[in-house]
Amino acid sequence: DKFKSVTQLLFKEAGVTYGEYNVEAYFNKTGDLFYIEINARQGGDGIQEHIRLHSSLDMNKLYVTTAVGDDYYFNETKDESILQCNFTIDLTIYPQHAGAFKQIFVDPQIAKYVHHIDCHTRIGEQVRKMVDASDSLATAYLVLPNRELQAELFTTVENYIYPIIDEN
Repeated sequence: DKFKSVTQLLFKEAGVTYGEYNVEAYFNKTGDLFYIEINARQGGDGIQEHIRLHSSLDMNKLYVTTAVGDDYYFNETKDESILQCNFTIDLTIYPQHAGAFKQIFVDPQIAKYVHHIDCHTRIGEQVRKMVDASDSLATAYLVLPNRELQAELFTTVENYIYPIIDEN
């Protein structure tokens, strides 16, 4: 609650009415709130694409149009009836072993739900075992027919979509 109220006050005082911001902060052991950074930028790992698949809201279009003073799309998105509500999962794919990247395996049981995979690693490229977020190989985007399947796959999707790494 403290983080939310202080951040809202900061944005209000700065005159921010819309946009996407990256906010990094922490609480110390006594509960004091410290801000490390507040940036006017979109997050990484395909968040904008996930939002678009989930709701049909095109964050990139929203930012570009409002940045040039065109509020048409911004005002249009206030009508929630135009937005969708799809059941989605995005999976950042990391190598569990070091070696040569061969492919992304997709189990045939869930292949029909895979909307697309953004792969940013070349076939044959040497990769290290995942150490941090910079080691991601790809992001898979799934659109599912219902909340039940979304909930079921949410914690098990890595068993159905994973990288094949040649360790030799």
